[in-house]
Amino acid sequence: MMIETMSPRKRSPKLIPTILTLAIAAAPTSARGQVTHPDLTLTLSEPGVETKQVRVTGGDDPSQPLKDWRELAAFPADADSYIGTVTDVSVGSSRTALLDGSSEVLVFDSAGRQVAAFGRRGEGPGEIVHGQAVAVANDGTVFVAQRTRVVKVFSPDSQGEYTERSSFPVPGLPYDLCVMGDRLVLRLYHAESKTMLQVYSFDGERERGFGSGYPAGSALAQRTLSEQGQVACVPEQELVVVNWTYQPFLAAFTFAGSQLWHARIDDHAVIPIEEKEGQGLRFTIPESGKLWPTGLAATSAPSRPSGAIALASYSRVGSRGEVVVSVHLDAATGSLVAVDSTLGSYVYGSTIDGALVAAGNVPEPRLVFLRSPVTSDRE
Repeated sequence: MMIETMSPRKRSPKLIPTILTLAIAAAPTSARGQVTHPDLTLTLSEPGVETKQVRVTGGDDPSQPLKDWRELAAFPADADSYIGTVTDVSVGSSRTALLDGSSEVLVFDSAGRQVAAFGRRGEGPGEIVHGQAVAVANDGTVFVAQRTRVVKVFSPDSQGEYTERSSFPVPGLPYDLCVMGDRLVLRLYHAESKTMLQVYSFDGERERGFGSGYPAGSALAQRTLSEQGQVACVPEQELVVVNWTYQPFLAAFTFAGSQLWHARIDDHAVIPIEEKEGQGLRFTIPESGKLWPTGLAATSAPSRPSGAIALASYSRVGSRGEVVVSVHLDAATGSLVAVDSTLGSYVYGSTIDGALVAAGNVPEPRLVFLRSPVTSDRE
């Protein structure tokens, strides 16, 4: 694999057609009642924030999966344990929570042992419907974002049994969420402030928003292209890292709302989108062989100068099957730390204490706790 970090002034010829689209100030109208969003770069960024180029090209070798990672634990571990479909996974200081597609949440300790399970499909107390994302606080409290525009809060009792403590509505689709100390950060578009990240108390009160949303096209386009992406928190450094589902970017903010850096993943699939009046948005299927975002995590890394590291995973589907490329960046500066390639669909990752917690559905649903070579070799 060839790895290269490119500055905005050092670009290869093959990038020129794409880079020219960065100058577009608004989405062009190609016909009456139709707007195209060709490169989706308009959520860029505060004046003075540098955009870094990260190139991921060449010989991804799926024949040696996870060769540099040491497996600590895995689930299911035997015939009596089971995951239906992985929807999301979140890591706290002592607990990992996995949201199953069957509307159940599985809770694990830091050694990878299952310690609790709760939830079932439904709209009543203790039930989950259309679960979208999960986050776990340091005290074990679990937050489940639903596509019904509701966030549910589950707390453990003295015996470790979980019950629903409360729930609160939000004014849109909560696409992802993470815990920042005693606050939640939701990937949720707020139309009035046109921001894509919202800060909520654990009791469900919106306090503020930050991160400029996508400004072009209709209200539907602005909402969809702003909120569809993931968010990861580093409470120790008060950093927030985001990606975009339909845009080839990663970015980091301070919890106060200032943008620190913006990185472009050069080999990201370009997803042409057309917006036709009265017909919503039309998305084109990603190109084969290109990267497609599948997971995002961030963690404290005390021995790194900036104190934090971000991990973004991308799926590449080609003739040899699906390969997951993990891009490790310094969360405070956006500089490239490492890139590794793995076989399989470890598509939702989080890190804690130098370990990778990864989950996926190919070839079968699985949760894996792995020791990372990045923190031991690079820090």
